[in-house]
Amino acid sequence: MAYQGRYNSGGKRRSGGSGAWKIVLAVVLTIVIMLGLMAGMAWWYLNSKIGRVQQARFEEKDTAGQDFSSLIGNLDETAPPQDSDPVVQETQPPTEPPTEAPTEPDYGVTGKIVNILVIGQDNREDEQHKLADCIMLLTLNKQTNTVVMTSFLRDSYIDLPNYRGHTCGWNRINTAYALGYGWLGDAGAMEMLNITLANNYGVNVDCNVEFSFDSFKAIINAIGGVEVELHGDELAYMLDWADQYNEHYEYMEQDKHVDIHEGVCLLNDDLALEYARARHVNNADSDMNRVKRQQIILSQALSKLTKLSPLELDSLINQILGQIITDLSEEEIKTYLTELTPYLFGLTLVSNQIPADGTYKGEIKDLPDGPSAVLVNYNFEKNKKIMAAVQAGELPPTE
Repeated sequence: MAYQGRYNSGGKRRSGGSGAWKIVLAVVLTIVIMLGLMAGMAWWYLNSKIGRVQQARFEEKDTAGQDFSSLIGNLDETAPPQDSDPVVQETQPPTEPPTEAPTEPDYGVTGKIVNILVIGQDNREDEQHKLADCIMLLTLNKQTNTVVMTSFLRDSYIDLPNYRGHTCGWNRINTAYALGYGWLGDAGAMEMLNITLANNYGVNVDCNVEFSFDSFKAIINAIGGVEVELHGDELAYMLDWADQYNEHYEYMEQDKHVDIHEGVCLLNDDLALEYARARHVNNADSDMNRVKRQQIILSQALSKLTKLSPLELDSLINQILGQIITDLSEEEIKTYLTELTPYLFGLTLVSNQIPADGTYKGEIKDLPDGPSAVLVNYNFEKNKKIMAAVQAGELPPTE
């Protein structure tokens, strides 16, 4: 699929972040539905909040003094040898030729299939570039009232497109966002990421929505923290992180001491974020364990939200919306609200991952900033087929 995007003009450990963004999305949808039901005017409520959302803009950045060398990838890299799926020869009975040629899916906000790219960005004060910590495509099939949530693994080693006169090479997929932002601001970041997804996986993005970690923290603060039960390796991991946290705030002379111990602990916004994002609690830690941790936080957040007053809910949604950046204009946002609000009720959510399990493996690559662990995709064609099926309204494979 050719790129058909919206743009046609010339010292602390990192952890995985997709779980935190899923929690933010679930909470936003829950608040919207709760307030809409209370008032009987969900669309009116959402429409009244549009002005709080930030608009992405193309900004010619002053790159003097900025160092992009650590982001430019391997220019002499070639695509890794690709595995091919085994071809099974089967004798099939003759079939009648189709009477009509298959039609292309009806894309776009007024069509049957809508693709919204959600970007969770981790913009830390001590870092020069804006990083995409989570890249998740929400594909809504209006006919089946199903949303496929495709998470693109941020450490995927991928061919970044040459962008507006800049040569980029092979690097992690989230580097596309950092480079686009460094050159042309938020809109540039979204555009380059959209082109990267289109070139490598045939993804067609209808619009982009960006969240920050502050959204997650606002939710945890509003509900007074979350309680989790810590034992074994999880306890050791959180104790180590809490020690660093307490040491930092003692140095800053701020009273933000946290107490971590065996058993049930109350986690504040920072610790809940780390708990949700943790990928390597121990050598045997798995994505399944991380999902369980995220589910603990999500279930508590949704339960406690029901106990907040309408004014408290309204205050929370104001905080979250004020941290959202999108490439939609206000009029386009209104169109999306008009078209999509009826589908908020009774949605079926399906998870998907690209590259899919069994199509990649971890390797060490010599990147400009030194040797680094990345995920090398050995079957781009299979992943393209998965995304083509998803964008045609089908569910991803379960194996």
